[in-house]
Amino acid sequence: MVMLLRVYTYKFTYLQVFSQKLAIPNFAENFNTIKMEFSKSLGEAISLEQAMTYVKAHNARFPKGVKAFAFGAEHVQDVLNQEGCAGIRIYNGYNEEEDCPNIVVVGVDANGKDMTDGKIFDRGIRCPDMCDITSPLFQG
Repeated sequence: MVMLLRVYTYKFTYLQVFSQKLAIPNFAENFNTIKMEFSKSLGEAISLEQAMTYVKAHNARFPKGVKAFAFGAEHVQDVLNQEGCAGIRIYNGYNEEEDCPNIVVVGVDANGKDMTDGKIFDRGIRCPDMCDITSPLFQG
């Protein structure tokens, strides 16, 4: 089992309120100071039933939203084949030109850092534009 270690360090902004000096953590300055172990085995397999539960909950919250994104194996493999790549990170994005959500996929190294000098991709095909309507995940 891989355990994630999170180390938080905070700088404080001091605020004088009447006669009290208050220390307020400055989260924005310290957002990138989180250190964690990143392993090629990060994540876990789930059952179809659990996957269907997640998809159904998402679709209930966003009934007219994008249900899924599909990408060709070549793009995923290109990211994973980069030297030092231990996995991928998927960012939520929004394509303002097309006025629709998208995702951005980037490699992650063993230190948990985005490999932004490497291959980054998006432009997956959205579902409902192209879906497997026979999938139990689509039915969810």
